[in-house]
Amino acid sequence: MNRNSLNKLVIANVRAGLGIRRESINHASAKIGIPITTFKRRLGNASPFTLDEVEKIAQHFGVNAATLISNSFPSGSVALTATSDNKKPSAGTEGNEAEIDPLGGRQKKETTNE
Repeated sequence: MNRNSLNKLVIANVRAGLGIRRESINHASAKIGIPITTFKRRLGNASPFTLDEVEKIAQHFGVNAATLISNSFPSGSVALTATSDNKKPSAGTEGNEAEIDPLGGRQKKETTNE
């Protein structure tokens, strides 16, 4: 696998992660610490992500960097089932984080009262 195809995997996985989290590019770039113009250039494949950037993005998504360079993202990702940091739980849901379905958005987590 060459460097360009690895970068394309990272781009696809970052876009998938942003979509699953319903997170804007602007918000993610600010949280990750990558300038918005650089982040957009990377996502547009105008210049490749650096290893440092891949590590920062992986940390933001709560996965290891290897996950961003794999074909198993996001289905193998545990972190993307947590409430994203740009979403606040609605009233009365504290402690009951919603799961995020990779194919369609938020789903309520079933709780049992035993």
